[in-house]
Formats: sequence, C-alpha cells, structure tokens
Amino acid sequence: MSTHYYLISSLPYLERMGVPPISSETYLGMCEGQVSTAEFEALATLDLVPREQPCCDAEARWNAAETAIRNTLVKHRAGRMQNAAGIESMRPWVDRYTGLEEQAAATLEAGNPLAVSQAIDALRWQVLDDIEAAGQFTFDTLVVYRLKLMILEKWEPLNHEKGMRELNLLIESKLKSLNIPELANG
Repeated sequence: MSTHYYLISSLPYLERMGVPPISSETYLGMCEGQVSTAEFEALATLDLVPREQPCCDAEARWNAAETAIRNTLVKHRAGRMQNAAGIESMRPWVDRYTGLEEQAAATLEAGNPLAVSQAIDALRWQVLDDIEAAGQFTFDTLVVYRLKLMILEKWEPLNHEKGMRELNLLIESKLKSLNIPELANG
C-alpha cells in the first residue's frame, strides 16, 4: 500500500460545515503527478453517490454507509407517504456500521429541511472521520479528503454573505428598472 505523506501533510485542514479552503479543481491539481494514473482517475471521478465499483476500501466503506443513510431516508419518506414502492427502490447494502440507521433516522428529527440536511451531512462527516482513522497517509486518506471537500462544496452556494450580496444586487437592479427618481438617488 503506497503512502502519500508529503501530499497529505500539505493539504489544508477541512472544517465540518466550514468554507472549503481549496476547490476540488485545485485539490486534483495538487494530486496530479503525486499519485498513480489509476489513483488520479479514481479521485477525479469520485462522487458522493455510491458507485457500483469502488476504487478502494475507503470508497467501499463510504458506499456502505451512504447507502445505509439513503435507505433510511427512503424508508422514512415512504412511511410518511404510505408508499411501499419507495421501500422496494432501496439499494442493497452491507451493514458495516452498527447503529448507523438509528443515527440517520434521528437526523430526520432535526426540524426544518435545512437543519435535517445539515444533520445528515454531520453524520456523513462522522462516518468519513471513522474511515480516515483506519488509514493515515494512504490513498484512502486522499479519497476521504475528496469526499469531505465535496460535502463542503455542496454547501458553498448557501453562504449567507454571498446570498445577501446577490439579494442586494437584485433589489438595486429592480429599483433602477422602476425609474423612480426618489429611489434612484439613494
């Protein structure tokens, strides 16, 4: 099993629900030339949605956990809608994480949809922390880093400051289009 001490130690720290310190594009650029061609291809095509053929143990473990989380969500939604067809659409999975289904079900009690999504991603982050602990400075660590980075990037468009800037630009644009002299001057 190859190790990637220099590359991994040079990566910026990822904080759960924080701002991504680098983009996936930058991350992949850092990895290119430092990992094998097969490893780079695996990192470049990695997705938060489980794949049929995992590239490594870390992705296989992620797939199992993510499938369990998604199946729990399907069961909950199908039960709420009284729709047995939803349960039939669940993916098969290997139970590698004791209590994960219960933890996933508990996240659904977080309240509003935003809080539920944040709680689910916190659970995903916890799973990735557990996977990462199993293989320090290996390719698996690079896979976990990429998955965590993708979770952070998923939330980036929901940045409060960016949202306020865009809202203010929309308001200013609308006010200008109304051609009301009193509003145009301030």
